[in-house]
Amino acid sequence: EAEAEAEDESSQSDGGSESKEGSGSVRCQFTDAVRECLRSNAPTYDRKVVPLVTTESRLAALCLVLFEQSVSEPSLVARLCGDISGADDFPQLKNYHYGDFKRVLMSEIEKQLVFVLDLLTNTPDSEKGIRDLTGLSRFLGHLHKNKVVSPMILLGCASKIARLAVPACRNAIGEILKLTGDDLGRQSHLQTKLNALRKFSAVKENPTDEDTETGAEDTGAEDTGASDDEAYEVGEKIFNTIVKYYPGSAGKITGMLLDMGPDLARSLLDNREELYRQAERANMMLEGQGYY
Repeated sequence: EAEAEAEDESSQSDGGSESKEGSGSVRCQFTDAVRECLRSNAPTYDRKVVPLVTTESRLAALCLVLFEQSVSEPSLVARLCGDISGADDFPQLKNYHYGDFKRVLMSEIEKQLVFVLDLLTNTPDSEKGIRDLTGLSRFLGHLHKNKVVSPMILLGCASKIARLAVPACRNAIGEILKLTGDDLGRQSHLQTKLNALRKFSAVKENPTDEDTETGAEDTGAEDTGASDDEAYEVGEKIFNTIVKYYPGSAGKITGMLLDMGPDLARSLLDNREELYRQAERANMMLEGQGYY
């Protein structure tokens, strides 16, 4: 590890012009160290892994290793991601912004999701595609349970899966709903999308012609349109802005603000002072209702 640090510092002092071989060597040492941590005692993962992340490239490498492991151990890795994102982030990184770990992790997840769905589009019964999509869906569900993935991001990924009406995708949506359905069901602004996903996952594996013809509409991917996508985008921005202040209730607060109406919720993004005032008001309402 010390050797890897020295190589990193050397490459930075040279203006970042390190050779491909040197860069690969450093990354290999780091990823090996992270994999060793993953084989160690689960409660100490975050304390062992976080101090190793000293460069932006290591943050990306960490997320890639975690994602690779998540296919076989989605619950364990999601819990680790929750520990890392709930820690003091990475103060040793220059210009690190709150939420960067989640952003980089989701980037890896979205890239893999596109790859798996392309594979299943061409080969619906691909064993690798089915296995990877199942693991990915469980990982997303566990990430949501560990407060790493917001409801808007989760449902956005689920909608992409539901655009492909094959058994593997229906089963994947079922896995997500099995892990998160109860929690999502308590958020009124998500009901339309949630019901569409439930209907999609419940369609028989050998559908009738009528099932096939209505499949795309049932998923909500076609009939929700740009307005629904915009609502998810606004909700995601609100969530990311307030989650540092209300880590345990940001999802519920975001839902309450979205219930005020799309135009008003969108206007809050241009007026941070009003956004914080409305968020505090919503939080006080939650406390009064006994959520804490």
